[in-house]
Amino acid sequence: TRETPSYVRSDCARSVAHAESAGTLWRRMADVVRDGTHAAVEVWVRVGERLQLAAASGGSTSGEARTSGETRATAADLARPGAVVAPVFLETEELGALVVIPPRGESPTATELRLLHDLASQAGLVFGRFRLVEELRESRARLVAAHDGERRRVERDLHDGAQQRFVNATLALGMAQAASGDAAKAAELLGQAASEMKTGLADPRAHQRGLRPPLPAAARLLPA
Repeated sequence: TRETPSYVRSDCARSVAHAESAGTLWRRMADVVRDGTHAAVEVWVRVGERLQLAAASGGSTSGEARTSGETRATAADLARPGAVVAPVFLETEELGALVVIPPRGESPTATELRLLHDLASQAGLVFGRFRLVEELRESRARLVAAHDGERRRVERDLHDGAQQRFVNATLALGMAQAASGDAAKAAELLGQAASEMKTGLADPRAHQRGLRPPLPAAARLLPA
């Protein structure tokens, strides 16, 4: 027996109301549509510029079989003999598609087609939520990558800048100590060491200014 359209719609609404993971939700949506049509069902979701097969239920019974993670450009590319494709839109943006593949020799009834398109219209908000989550995950990944890149840049600048300056200052001090019998030469080397130290200290201070606000650091919180 097949579930009634009203039951399928309410079941879909209950699934959407729960804060389920995307993988669970796509599988549940495929099962809901399958219960209402007794046909194989595929749920395709837009990821970036392409549609990706997110879940399938009932097994492909007609036409070309699909594999998890397969991609297509648009819902129109999902058409195949015997299959019914219902694009999912949020306003005017295509976010995915529901595909129903009836058993061989059967065709969806008018009631089943109406049910499929009703569910596709309800699914727009779910697909939109999934897109926002994916965009948030990608944004977080970009922030982490930018943080790591900046950390490596600071390490490189300190290694090539301040550290090298301090090494030069240490060498100059050692040479000044060795030239203690030549006051003029020792004084010149000490001057070089002092210059290298000043320049070397400027690099960490420049990085420090970018790590914490200067006003609270210098005048404390109340004046800030």
